[in-house]
Amino acid sequence: MSEGARAYVYPIGMADRRNQYLGMAPNGAVYVGMDYVNLLADTADEALEKLIVGLR
Repeated sequence: MSEGARAYVYPIGMADRRNQYLGMAPNGAVYVGMDYVNLLADTADEALEKLIVGLR
C-alpha cells in the first residue's frame, strides 16, 4: 500500500527519464512519484494525455 495514495498502487511504468514511477490504484487513478506520491490523473486516459501533451 502506498501511504501517499492511501491505496494499493500497482507499478505501470516510469516517467521523467526514469526519475519517477507510475502506479495505478484499483479505482483507475494514476499516481506518480519516487519518495513521495502525487495524483497524476483520475483515469488512465487522462494520465496518458498529460504524459504525452505535457503538464501545465
